[in-house]
Amino acid sequence: MALGNNMSMGKVRGKNKPMQIKRSKEYNLAKDYTAFQGSAVQGSAACGVMNGDVNITYYHGGNHALPLTTGDPIITIKRKADEFNVANGYIKVGPDRGRYFSVQVVDGKNAGTTSC
Repeated sequence: MALGNNMSMGKVRGKNKPMQIKRSKEYNLAKDYTAFQGSAVQGSAACGVMNGDVNITYYHGGNHALPLTTGDPIITIKRKADEFNVANGYIKVGPDRGRYFSVQVVDGKNAGTTSC
């Protein structure tokens, strides 16, 4: 009989654990996007939304302070991925020199702008 060390017992007592790989989805940071304030997404033109309810931060890839150009991408989080596109509908944005606008969003892009 052995004296009790691990080698003589015939058992493996190492901590051989399988390596776990964490999968993470990488997103491109939208560094060149501009933040602006808008309302919650509406089902119809958003001019009827109270100006005080224009308090949600969105981001757009246009050249101006507000996404007033047709085709400007509009996202909810500063990441370039389709899952962060604003849902289809209308958002009220502003103020721009005291004016507000209703922006129609289709597939995450400005499809048309109306002055309120």
